[in-house]
Amino acid sequence: MTTRYYGVPGVLLDRPFTTQVQTVWFDSPGPPFTVARLGSRRLVRGVFTRGPNAMLLLSGFSEHAATVTTHAIWGFMALFEGCCPEDGEPLMYALSRVPRNRWTKTKVLQSLRAAVPHASERDVLRLRSGVVLDGVKQHYFAQVLPKILANEALKESLQYFVESSRSFQGFMVDSYYHYHYRHERAEMTAIELRRQYLQNRARYESAFLAGFKALERLLGTNQIRAPQVPELLRNLSLKALTPETEYVRRFEIFRGLPKVTTCADAVRRFLEVRNVVAAHANRSPPARFAISEDTVHELQHFLREAYYTMLEPIAPFEPPRFEYGTAD
Repeated sequence: MTTRYYGVPGVLLDRPFTTQVQTVWFDSPGPPFTVARLGSRRLVRGVFTRGPNAMLLLSGFSEHAATVTTHAIWGFMALFEGCCPEDGEPLMYALSRVPRNRWTKTKVLQSLRAAVPHASERDVLRLRSGVVLDGVKQHYFAQVLPKILANEALKESLQYFVESSRSFQGFMVDSYYHYHYRHERAEMTAIELRRQYLQNRARYESAFLAGFKALERLLGTNQIRAPQVPELLRNLSLKALTPETEYVRRFEIFRGLPKVTTCADAVRRFLEVRNVVAAHANRSPPARFAISEDTVHELQHFLREAYYTMLEPIAPFEPPRFEYGTAD
């Protein structure tokens, strides 16, 4: 049987802001709605069954196209929401038909088992739980997802970025960094830093390697070489990301590196760390190259800044004016 519908677990949707009246639903949330259109028949939709949030459903996709799109969705989630898919669990579930409003757990499970005979109630729970994207986030999702899918380098790079984030999650909003993290990090003693390094060394190095792979994919090369760094950055054809573009470090400043440098020098620094430590499993790396939390944070931050630049322009969200009402 050929299936054309795939549910993506771990991501839920609020009903978007589409009318002047915001309805508060107590029982029947409403019909399915389209979040993003990726082709004449390829749709990313929100489908309600029970509860206030909709499941994320891919409609009109082959299995291969659905897999590629799901990876892109999690690239968005890691980049903008700081979350990753569950490790060791399916990225998506085939469905024999589109779930309908007020479907019970049993009905959803029947649709799952028609396509995946070994499906269980736990799989239904995964489809009905996760991070909720409200109307504002859906607005950005609809703009960003097609751009990720249209850029092969960005699409591949984000897959490795997700794996780096899964090993070590470095996502933080600006307010948290400025008002909390940088002060707490500056107050850590040498003993605390050493203890943190010894407890998490393997995790840091794994996250760094995945992040460096994301950097290689972003620059479109199988192996970064120091003399080629300026050329690789110029090949991106981005005015905001050139070898001479100013890059402001946020994390490795705590290790004594200059706060302001260039994009080319930042990439060379990551390359040096990779060559000295990560590429050959160096058991006793020099202190200046040891991969710490600062190093992984900095690489992930550099990648985020590059991704944001590649995804521009993104139109801001303009909320409609609401008259609040209720409906049974």
